[in-house]
This record gives sequence, C-alpha cells and structure tokens, in this order.
Amino acid sequence: MPNQRVVCTKCGTAFYSTAKTAVCPTCGQTFTLAGDPPEWDWGTFFWGAIAGVVFSAIVFTATGRQIMEALGYRVAEKVKG
Repeated sequence: MPNQRVVCTKCGTAFYSTAKTAVCPTCGQTFTLAGDPPEWDWGTFFWGAIAGVVFSAIVFTATGRQIMEALGYRVAEKVKG
C-alpha cells in the first residue's frame, strides 16, 4: 500500500501512513485508510452478463407482458367509452 496523506479530523495534523490503520502522532486518533480496489476478472464479468441476460429475459417476458397488456386494456376502454 503506497503512502497516503492523512489529515486528522480531530487536531488537523497532516501526516503520511502506509498502514491500513493509521494513528495520528499528535492526538492518537485512529483512521482506517482506503485500500486497493477488489480484483475482478473476465470470468466474473462474463457470468454477471449471463445472469443479467437471464434475469432480463424473465422480467421482460413475464412482467413486461402483463404491464403491456394492462396498458392495452386501459387504452381500449378509453377508446370505447
């Protein structure tokens, strides 16, 4: 983890730290520093895309059809009356 500049919110002291948990040298306030972003790979992206396609197909064929039918019935009732 590279050096991160930390400004203490309690006393205002600026210092650098490489640890995951930094301690202010002046007042002793502790801070949890941001770490590296999580790793991802193409496999995770691929399976996420497959899950999204399957979920979308289920939602748009079942629920979407019901919504469009309900809207169609409302329009037909307004045209008749």
